[in-house]
Amino acid sequence: MNKQPMNFLVRMGEAMFFVGFDKKWRPLGVSTPSTAQHMKYETADMVCQHLMQIGYVACVCDRIGRPADLELIHEELNAKVS
Repeated sequence: MNKQPMNFLVRMGEAMFFVGFDKKWRPLGVSTPSTAQHMKYETADMVCQHLMQIGYVACVCDRIGRPADLELIHEELNAKVS
């Protein structure tokens, strides 16, 4: 069975990674990718789009913080999960 991996993060600005929202729906971030929220691509994209709508600079990235270009996205979506 090929499930989609949860290998995507959302970068906020230059040095913060999305973790979630507080009680007032403000985004929370951490500086370490390993402690950020790991998501499927579609979820990360939705979070990123929402953050941009409320004024943040954001992008979907891989587990080590590199912006997810089309090649990386296809690679991850087609990876087999054990």
